[in-house]
Amino acid sequence: METQGFDSGYRINKEWQVQGGYNYSMTRYQENMILDTDANSGYVSTSYQLPWNWQISAGERVLWIKSPDQGVEVYREHNPYVSVVQSWGFLENRLNAFYGYEYDHKFTNPIGFERNEHTVFTGASYSWFPSLFCDRTGKSMIFVPPPPPSTAVRNG
Repeated sequence: METQGFDSGYRINKEWQVQGGYNYSMTRYQENMILDTDANSGYVSTSYQLPWNWQISAGERVLWIKSPDQGVEVYREHNPYVSVVQSWGFLENRLNAFYGYEYDHKFTNPIGFERNEHTVFTGASYSWFPSLFCDRTGKSMIFVPPPPPSTAVRNG
């Protein structure tokens, strides 16, 4: 597997920032080439810092996966989301603990994978140096599938 991409952001003011990025991933199997995939993903988002260490974010993620062996697109999704996170800094803000909630609606093709996701998460991050950090996040997701199509016949 090989992944290449970029992420970029711009701080509009002390509280508000925007981000964006793109990644390309190539997965190849030596013995079963029908499982090879090329995946493209991208995102745009904005976040706003609220009082008491709360942050609210919203954005859009996209993903499309192609099969180079078959020459077709096998999956596509776009994912609008909103999240809220609260964090605390310790050790001169080198150690950060956080928790939050995220709501996603995944619009997909094929449509059978379309769903709502509710995610609750918690984690910690430690900054070893200004440009080097590590983090650990635990997530719990609840998938809410869309209702089945109506089969009722209207009387006219």
